[in-house]
Amino acid sequence: QGRAMRQLLFGAAPVLIAASTRIGEDEAVLEAFRQVREKQADARLLIVPRHPERGTAVLSLVEQQGFVAELRSRDPQPSGVDVYVVDTIGELNAFLAAADAAFVGGSLVDAGGHNLLEPAVIGVPVLTGPHHSSTPDIFETMRAADALLVVEDADQLGDAWNRLLEHPEERDRLGQLAGDIVADNRGALERLQELLGSFLQSAR
Repeated sequence: QGRAMRQLLFGAAPVLIAASTRIGEDEAVLEAFRQVREKQADARLLIVPRHPERGTAVLSLVEQQGFVAELRSRDPQPSGVDVYVVDTIGELNAFLAAADAAFVGGSLVDAGGHNLLEPAVIGVPVLTGPHHSSTPDIFETMRAADALLVVEDADQLGDAWNRLLEHPEERDRLGQLAGDIVADNRGALERLQELLGSFLQSAR
């Protein structure tokens, strides 16, 4: 579904996504994307606000920055857009699969971070800010395995996006490492059931 959506909307253009962005992050994302466009003139950006009701505000911000943009809820098949603001529910995974690299928001501002495993499970390279108080274990596990890129600001995000677009082998390697983290940690429920079973058996 993601590949079909990408082909329909953007053809062969490079596609980046900023997922679950919070207030205060969209400006940095757009500045990073501006840096990308200086080197990759045909690149496209997907912004998926954490709260879809922010879609109109994000669209206004994007247009103020001089980009051609549209809302997903208003036009499901726009043409000629630089930035597509996804303000719908239930489509994040498909749009993640349509992208070459994913920035996960809630992390440049101190909002606790959001789900790093959503792009990882699809094998999409993961970029994120330093704030992950909501899921510190996942963040530290992925960082220790070099399975994500941590950026501090717009310049670092732009540099990282450019590097991944210019070096597909690095993009593939990072996506594979992210996917491996998910695969290696599957089965938590089964292991918990075994532990509880042993405990209950010994308590009889």
